[in-house]
Amino acid sequence: MECFYQLTSERGIELILCTPAPYAEYQKTDEFPPLPGGYALIGGYVDFVRSFAREHGLALCDYHKAITRAMQTEILFDPDRVHPTQNGHAVMAKEFLSMLGIDYEPLKTFSDDIEEWYDVTQTLRNIITTEFLMIPGYANMNDD
Repeated sequence: MECFYQLTSERGIELILCTPAPYAEYQKTDEFPPLPGGYALIGGYVDFVRSFAREHGLALCDYHKAITRAMQTEILFDPDRVHPTQNGHAVMAKEFLSMLGIDYEPLKTFSDDIEEWYDVTQTLRNIITTEFLMIPGYANMNDD
């Protein structure tokens, strides 16, 4: 991380760091058992990003804090407990824009074409993830 920060600083690139979204360890779902300690594991990465941003005076978009707060009252993750739902993405968008000083209230309902697009992208993500995890050598297939 330090090397990347140095490289971007030397080129005059302004970084905005973002904390990772939490792992929804306690979300109720019958499809996937939770990974015990997953929330705490992500917390270590969150602490690192916050600390690095503070040490280097970098802007920080704290997705983890915003989503943790919002997920107390609504489900913001797919059953896998990792990938945000549309409303989870809306919370993230609001947090990012708020960090930039833009007041934005995300929609809680989406048009049919957005719903269809979201469903297709979720299906494709699931196919690619399955191939990556199930097919031996899939991750290295394009390395020549």
